[in-house]
Amino acid sequence: MVTMLDDVALSHFQRICVDELNHLAAARGAAIDRVEASGTTELYVVVELLMGSAPKITAWIYADEGMLTSGERSLYFEKPDFANGKDLRDAFLSAIAALLQGKEPDQKGSSRINLFVGRSL
Repeated sequence: MVTMLDDVALSHFQRICVDELNHLAAARGAAIDRVEASGTTELYVVVELLMGSAPKITAWIYADEGMLTSGERSLYFEKPDFANGKDLRDAFLSAIAALLQGKEPDQKGSSRINLFVGRSL
């Protein structure tokens, strides 16, 4: 269970995502390897999940959006692509849950990120 963020002022979206990632990890037998709050202009949370021989999942949780990497895959979940914050959060967490199970996520997040030339992780 992640407790090191208790003194950090997380957004509602961040708090729910971190709590749900704790539940997902416990339910799937995954290990949370790293949890860190960071950022200078915007607070974000980095969570790394390990599941057997599957590629490590790294999730970046911003105030109201999320992104993740796993192996060669990067998925971005941005506000303009979803009707509301709950739909965005559900899609983001569903993608992580699928990857923990070794499945292809139903939700792929934003396709607009490809418009950014030179953006790297």
